[in-house]
Amino acid sequence: MVVNVSQWRCDALIVSATDVHPLRLTALSLEEVEQRTADYLQVLGELDTARTLLHQARRARAANPSLASVRAEDAARSQLVQATQRVDALLDDMLRWLWDTVVQPVISELERLDLLAAPRQEGSVPRLWWCLTGTLSLLPVQGAGYHDEMATQAVPRTLLDGFVCSFAPTVRALARARRSAQEHTGRSEEGSMVMVALPETPGHPSLPEVRREEDLLRTVFAKDRLRVLNGGAATRSSVLEALHGHRWAHVSCHGTQDLNEPSRGGLLLSDGLLSVPEISSGRHRGDFIMLSACKTLTGGRRLPDEVISLGAAVHFTGYRHVIGTQWSVGSRAAADFCETLYTELATQEGFAPARSAAAVRTAALRLRADASLPRYSWTPFVHIGP
Repeated sequence: MVVNVSQWRCDALIVSATDVHPLRLTALSLEEVEQRTADYLQVLGELDTARTLLHQARRARAANPSLASVRAEDAARSQLVQATQRVDALLDDMLRWLWDTVVQPVISELERLDLLAAPRQEGSVPRLWWCLTGTLSLLPVQGAGYHDEMATQAVPRTLLDGFVCSFAPTVRALARARRSAQEHTGRSEEGSMVMVALPETPGHPSLPEVRREEDLLRTVFAKDRLRVLNGGAATRSSVLEALHGHRWAHVSCHGTQDLNEPSRGGLLLSDGLLSVPEISSGRHRGDFIMLSACKTLTGGRRLPDEVISLGAAVHFTGYRHVIGTQWSVGSRAAADFCETLYTELATQEGFAPARSAAAVRTAALRLRADASLPRYSWTPFVHIGP
C-alpha cells in the first residue's frame, strides 16, 4: 500500500501482483495529518526532555548528595511520569484515528477486491507492506487500532492483531529486496553476527540493558559466529567495516535524529557520530540488522518524502531485513523486544532472518501485554524488508 497525502486529496494505491487499485481516503486530510504530527512530535520531545532532566538530576545527586538534589531528582522523576502519561493519552486517540482514516478503509477495500489471500498455514496471518508519504511517515501506523477495546471485542479492530506488517521506503526498494530474498531462498550458507554494544556514552544516560542484549546474542550464536564491538572498540571506522563484512548485525547504543536536517542523524559511537551519509556511502551484503537504538527509522519533518533515516540508509545500501525504532524507546523495552525477536528467529535449522516481520509482530504483541511497561512501549518498532 502506497499512502499518498497531499493538499488536493489523499489516496491509498493498493499494489497487487498484477494491478494498481486506487482508493480515495475521504476522511484523511493533509491539514489534520500535519497537525497531529506536530502534536505527536511535541509530546515525544517533552518525553525526551524529561528523560534527559532525570539523567542529569541523578548525576547531580550522585556527585553531591543533599536534600536539594534529592528533591530535584524526585521532581524530575515526576515530570517523566507526567510526560509518559501525555504520550499514552495522545497515542490512544491517534491510533484510533489512524485506524478510522487509513487502515480500516484499506482493509475493507482489500476484502472487496479479494486480495486478502487465506494464510497457507494454520495460525498464520495475512502480510501487508506499507509505503507512507509525507508527514504520515512519522506516525505509528503499525499501531493503528482500538487497543482499549481488546477485552470487549470478539474481533479486534487493530492492525497488530490481524496482520503481519512491514514498511518500505519506496516501492522500488521493496521490489529490489524481494528479488534479492528470492535469489537467496534455500541457500544454506553460514553467516556471522556482529554486535555493536555501547552501554555507556559520555553525556548520555546509561543503557544497562545493552549487556542483557549481549548475553542474549551469546546464547543464540556460537562463539566463532559472534563478534562484539564493545565500548572503545565501537568506533565509526570499525562499525562501518563490520557492517560491510557481516551478513547479520545488531546495534545497541544511542541513536539520534535531527528532524529538520535528517542527514545529521545516526549512531552515537565511542568516537562520535556515525551519520546517515557515511553509512549510505558504502555497499553492504547484509541479510539482517537490528537497530536497537532510538530514532533509527525516524525521517525528517521538512522533507518527509525524501526518506532519510538510518534504517532506510542500511536498507538502500544492501541489508534486506532492517528492524528499528520510529522514536525513543526505553532500554528495558528494547531488551525485552530483542529477547522475543531472537527466540523467534533462532530455529533448529539456524538463524532465520526471513521470519523477521512475523517475529517483530510477536515481540510487539508480547510488549503490549506487559502491564509493567509504559502502555505504548511496543509502538516504535518497525520492520523494513521483504
